[in-house]
Amino acid sequence: SQEAIELLTTEEFYQGIQDERFDVIIDVRSIAEWSRGHIYGSTLMEDLNRYGTSSEKSTPDDLEGCEDCTIAVYCQSGFRANQAAQILVDAGFKTPIYNGRGVSQWQAAGYPLVTTAPVVAPCQDGLSCNGAMKILTIEEFYDGIQDGL
Repeated sequence: SQEAIELLTTEEFYQGIQDERFDVIIDVRSIAEWSRGHIYGSTLMEDLNRYGTSSEKSTPDDLEGCEDCTIAVYCQSGFRANQAAQILVDAGFKTPIYNGRGVSQWQAAGYPLVTTAPVVAPCQDGLSCNGAMKILTIEEFYDGIQDGL
């Protein structure tokens, strides 16, 4: 179901980021690629496109709570981003999932990359996409205490 994935031009992706149109921006490249430079404000979900294979490192479960978020994904060229977007669609995430293509097109358009720390997606930080506090179960609360929240 390709309609569930909307392919953006690099300009549309850049403008969407400027307009804060996306709740979560996911980079699905490897940690090595990420550390050479990534798009500001993105969350690393290493190799999400390999979910379900023996080399998976990230899963849709890592984005638990983000099911209703507006999500954009990118990689180096857009191919892995499209695979990852389809995985999120199949896992029941809100559509469309936006494919922002890749850092190749991003840099070719003259947009900068950064080497800052990854942004924690709002759902991973106990917030819903609209910034409201997420209601935690007792188990989540205790897990948070154990993890030093």
